[in-house]
Amino acid sequence: MQHIRFEHGMGSDVQIGDGLVDIVSCGQVFHWMDSEKTLSEVHRILRPGGVVVVYDCKWPPAFNPGLERAYNDFFIHIDRIAKGYNSEIVIGHMKQKHLGNIKESEYCKSG
Repeated sequence: MQHIRFEHGMGSDVQIGDGLVDIVSCGQVFHWMDSEKTLSEVHRILRPGGVVVVYDCKWPPAFNPGLERAYNDFFIHIDRIAKGYNSEIVIGHMKQKHLGNIKESEYCKSG
């Protein structure tokens, strides 16, 4: 495991040299990124044959209606807060668009 390194930062501005990365993993975050800028940066840092993994989980339904309402209200509140930030920082697009955004990118080879 000595060759694994985790980096904190913006997906569109990774502080790693060109062609040095084998795997890029985006878990539960791609919808907050500018897809095109992030994919461009990922393309830059990946080695030939490198892999990009973009994944999200589907949350199970709550068994408590009050809890479910509180959870949904929380995200409505977060959306209101996010609207006050610079759109370059907080993107917030639908998770259902991940695959389409990746396929439409000039960096997708499999189509």
